[in-house]
Amino acid sequence: MSLIDKRKRELEIAANFEKVLNHLPVDFFHAITNAIIDYNNTEDERMDSCIGSSTERCIFGEGDPRRADLVFNFSPVISKIVFEFKLGKENQEQVIGYADSCNNSLIVSVAKEVKKISDSRIVQLTWNDLFNGLLKIASSEVREKLIPLDLIENFSPGFPDRRLGEPALAFLEDFLFTIKKENLVAFKGKRVMIVTGKMASRTTQNHNVYWFGTNWDKDFQYLVVVNESQIQYVGEVTERYFRLENLAEISNKGHRDLIAEAFNDEVNDKFYGQPILILKSLSNNNNIGLKYIERGAITQSHRYFDDLELVYKQFKSE
Repeated sequence: MSLIDKRKRELEIAANFEKVLNHLPVDFFHAITNAIIDYNNTEDERMDSCIGSSTERCIFGEGDPRRADLVFNFSPVISKIVFEFKLGKENQEQVIGYADSCNNSLIVSVAKEVKKISDSRIVQLTWNDLFNGLLKIASSEVREKLIPLDLIENFSPGFPDRRLGEPALAFLEDFLFTIKKENLVAFKGKRVMIVTGKMASRTTQNHNVYWFGTNWDKDFQYLVVVNESQIQYVGEVTERYFRLENLAEISNKGHRDLIAEAFNDEVNDKFYGQPILILKSLSNNNNIGLKYIERGAITQSHRYFDDLELVYKQFKSE
């Protein structure tokens, strides 16, 4: 896709998101805006920045018993929220430039990949963050169809506990399916990634762990490892660790120790932010040892298939 086509598509997606916001009931709209405004704030700051209404609220200071009947809250410092959408990597220079030029504004940067900017004026969301934050108010039928691989909720609006009505629901779900269509979020399915090499074989066979290129497509559920044109390992992905700065961010101590051991045993090195998979071996089947049908290698680094059956058709027994 050319830069012009990509920018055109980004503007179309922005227009779709605008339709979502414009059709939300006011309390759902406030939930999103409050989540954005509060994203970089501390707990104390969040209490002061709420937009919306409240009844019987004390507004006259601690110790004062008087309570107002109804209060409408507006942000005292934010005049507007500016969104910048990117189908690929975030343009940090552009985002910082917006923040420097737009007084009393929050800049919301939504991209497939973001790298932390230490600036409270900038809210950085991946498409996965935005998708997960909005999915909770979709219909149950859509939630069953759209199950992302990464379930982390960094962006979590406090939506009202009731069903979203039409036409807002239709615009929201159209936006969610647009994100899926554009491959901005990885979803659970039957897709397979094939990789090759001795180290990949050792790492998976010895530890049920695999790490791969930062920019590789992460949308797959199974991993097949091939070495010297033969299937060495077949595994199902049970846990994914993406966008980590260090292993200490993993709460599961068993996984932390397993990953550290795999790096030490196989490459005598340490983790440096790679996407990591924890796998369940499916290698106790008749497909281990099958040989690639064609001449040469099935891939030089990695390749994707829609399901395991299509993979096995590329191989035969000796």
